[in-house]
Parts: sequence; structure tokens; C-alpha cells
Amino acid sequence: MITLRGVRRVGSGLFLTSVFAFLLTPLIYTMLGSLNDTTLAFPPSSIGLRSYAELPPEFFHALYVSLVVASASTCLAIPFGICGALGIVRGRFPGRNFINALLLSPLSLPMLVLGASLYRFFFLVDQTIGISLSGSLLGLILGHTSFCIPYVTRGVIPVLTQMSPSVEEAAQDLGANRWITFTKITLPLVRIGLVGGAAFAFLTSFDNFPMSLFLAEGDNTTLPVVMFQFVEFDLKPTILAMSTLVILISTAVMFAIERTIGLAKFVGLRED
Repeated sequence: MITLRGVRRVGSGLFLTSVFAFLLTPLIYTMLGSLNDTTLAFPPSSIGLRSYAELPPEFFHALYVSLVVASASTCLAIPFGICGALGIVRGRFPGRNFINALLLSPLSLPMLVLGASLYRFFFLVDQTIGISLSGSLLGLILGHTSFCIPYVTRGVIPVLTQMSPSVEEAAQDLGANRWITFTKITLPLVRIGLVGGAAFAFLTSFDNFPMSLFLAEGDNTTLPVVMFQFVEFDLKPTILAMSTLVILISTAVMFAIERTIGLAKFVGLRED
């Protein structure tokens, strides 16, 4: 006998299946297409690993640069993002709303505009004080940090807003100074927002193309820019092979975190 509850269950299952199929189909297409030995076609006409063997060394160097830039930008953004969140939520000073809007501005501006502006700014710095930032690894990291900070700040602000200031005041009443209160009380409580914001910052930096197109140059070119240059002239299965490696590495990292400490514990959630 068909019941309303059974119809809802079947409908929910079909809806979830369609959503997962929509999200996973591009990944499956990429992974299967990377096994094509001859041309970029789907389904593959011949299965093999030739596209992986023919991966150019530029891809691996660009992958290394992308990981370095994303990691350094995220590490630089974390202290600035935490300070910005503490100032916005706990601070009472003139111009607080302006600072709040300023921290959100890199997310509101198109990356092409931000990249062109930073390129021009780095050129002026080079002409004024002789420090060459345009095309350098340091300039690329600083440029990515500019939009990584808002992600960290926006991840910490909601958690910090829900946290009562009385917890920090109680720690200080018991003799803890500001640094101990921050490291032992505030930081562990906002860890879930901090990890989430830092994860978004890292992924956005690693995948960023518009800003890197203006700031990257020579050996400091990131993986998205290198892959775009290869696609611009000839679309080969090696592009899909490199994309598959990035997917597999990301999946392996997530599984390693889950098997060792658990994703819930990693972001600061309690496991029931």
C-alpha cells in the first residue's frame, strides 16, 4: 500500500540523488576523460595513462607555487582576520562600521578590478621605493592575502557574536591576563569559525585566477594561470589529468583528516 510517507521518502531520495548527480557529474567526466590516450573525447576511445605520463613539469611547479601562495596567504590572513573580528564585535570606537565595510570590500569588488589595481599599486611602489613586488612571489602572496582576510574575519564574526563576553571577563577576574584569556578562552571557542574561514580562504586563493593573471609572472605563475595558458592554445587530456590529480589529492587530505582526528573534531565540533 502506497502511503504519503512513502511517497515523500521516495521523492526525497530522488531529489538528493539528482543533486549529488549534478554535483559529481563534472568530476566523473574529468576523471574518465583523463584516461583517454588520444584526443579529448567522452566517452574515452582508448583507456590508458598516457596523459598522466605526458604531464609537463610546468604543471607540478605551478602546483607547488599555488600551494605555497595559498598556505602563506591563509597564515597571514588568520591573525589579521581574528584581530579584525575582535575589533568589530568587541570594540567600541569611531569608524567601526567603516572598518567593517572595508574588510568586506575585497569580496565585493571583482577580482579583475582588484588584480589590476594591485598591479598598478605594485608598479608605483617599485617606481617610488625600488621594491619590485609585481611578478614576485611576495607580491602574489600579499595580493592573495588582501581577499583572504575577509574570509577569516567573516568566519569568526558570527561565532564571536554568539559568545558571551562574560566568559572572557570571568577568566580575567580569576587572574588571567589578556593574552592568556585570548589563547585559552577566546581562541578555542571561535575555532570552528576560524577553521571554516581559513579553509575558504585557502581554497579561494588556490583556485584564484583573475588576480593571479595580473600578479603572477615567470616561475611564480600559479596552477590556474598555467592551465589556462595550455587550454588557450590546445585542449589536451593532460589538462584533465592534472585536474584529476588535484581532485584526488584534495579527497585524500579530507579522508586522512577524517581517519586521524575526524572532521568534526578538526573544526571544533563535538562528536556524539
